[in-house]
Amino acid sequence: MILEYKMCRTDQGMKVPSWVQDGGYYSKASDFSWVGWSPDNNVREWYIPDTVVVLTNSQFIARVVALKPSSQSVDAATAEANAWITDRS
Repeated sequence: MILEYKMCRTDQGMKVPSWVQDGGYYSKASDFSWVGWSPDNNVREWYIPDTVVVLTNSQFIARVVALKPSSQSVDAATAEANAWITDRS
């Protein structure tokens, strides 16, 4: 599942929450959010807070396209997002 989350503040600095298996992608400066991935509930042994936003593939692709550098085409950003999804499927 694709998760939108914020970093956790610790004594050692800002960290990806422990319930995010693969995180630190596609940060949005306007709300300090990041994207990460964790397995679906039926194969995961740990709790993810109910308040965490779960993104659909379409929502994730839209985020990547919206955050793309001006030098990158929409098609290239979409391909990058689809590759990210495929790598975690």
